[in-house]
Parts: sequence; structure tokens; C-alpha cells
Amino acid sequence: MYSLFYNERKSDNFGMIITGLKVPPPERRVETVQIPGRDGTLYQTSDNLEDINIEVTFARITPENECEKWYLWFDDVKRWLMSRAERLEIGVKPNGFWKVKAVSISTPERTAYISSTFTAKFSCDPCPYRDWE
Repeated sequence: MYSLFYNERKSDNFGMIITGLKVPPPERRVETVQIPGRDGTLYQTSDNLEDINIEVTFARITPENECEKWYLWFDDVKRWLMSRAERLEIGVKPNGFWKVKAVSISTPERTAYISSTFTAKFSCDPCPYRDWE
């Protein structure tokens, strides 16, 4: 099971599990040029990479006696994720982290009175960094 560490806290602290994780590979920056009277497109590539968007889907089963407190819980989660932190660690990448530039959160979906899911999108530098010990 994955866990996420962001802004000095783990996703486990909020009683959430990660049900989906998308970490796309970085892509080279490519510019296209259309020349009138010429068939096809010209591509101009550089050594620069585009930022990546890491998408993490969270789920939580709320204990039945705490369903009225769900909104308070989600307010805490929003405060945690929307705070200004630069370091994102995911349990699948030991000793590695991404530098975060921006975070957005989807509207939570409550599939039943006790369960909910939402997705957080982290815009990051294209390549992960590593802690050297």
C-alpha cells in the first residue's frame, strides 16, 4: 500500500488510502512549425523537459459514528494539501522526492454515506530528486 508524505505529514495520518497513482514520464519540449506550401509539420526539439502532473486518488471509509464530522475532516485535508510545501514523497520511490510547484484538488465524491474519494494533482519538476546519504 502506498503512502504519501507532504508538508511534514503522511496521508495515513488522515485515515486515507491511495487507490490510484499516476506518475507520467517527463516529455521533451517540442515546438511545431507549419510552412505554407509544404506538406507535413516540422518539429523542433530542445533538451528541456515539460513539468509533470502527478495524480493521486485518495479514498476514506468514515466510521459510521463520525459521518457528521466528514466536512471537518475534509477541511483538514484541504489545508494540508493546499499549504505551500515543495517536497512530495511517495512510498514507491525510496529516498526520492519531487519538487512541487502547484496543487489542485478535485471535488470529493461521496459514493455512500461512509465512503469518499477525491484526486489531488501535483504539478512538479519533470524529474525526481534524490536524498544522498
